[in-house]
Amino acid sequence: MNNDSTQQLSSQGDTGKNEHRGLLAAASDFARSVLESIQALAGTTSCKGVQIARLKDWAISNHCWIDRTTLGTYSDRGSENEVYASLDSRYVYKLNDFRYSDDNLNPFFERIQIHNQLFPDCAYEFIGFAENRDGKACAV
Repeated sequence: MNNDSTQQLSSQGDTGKNEHRGLLAAASDFARSVLESIQALAGTTSCKGVQIARLKDWAISNHCWIDRTTLGTYSDRGSENEVYASLDSRYVYKLNDFRYSDDNLNPFFERIQIHNQLFPDCAYEFIGFAENRDGKACAV
């Protein structure tokens, strides 16, 4: 991995454990393939905008694009997330607009995997993608 000593978490290891972890792995793998294509063509890793656009198309094609109005009631906006409360008040949904992600989205997906491994009792469930109130594609 770029001649350094870091190791990447395997996205394949979570596939099949549950539907949401499989979706996280699939989205991460797709974002990585877009990054690798851009690197091969342009020689750069600054590709977040292209990855977001391609992930939106991928999410629609793979039936994991969510109409945000089905998530519940808009509650608040933080610096990178819009927050919705489900109508039955059982769930809180965060639409992350990737604002603080690196120049590519792979570290975003890796951070979710790491968080879930370190804090399994309060793990995030990645359920798909949706458009926020500003019209930006977001991870849900």
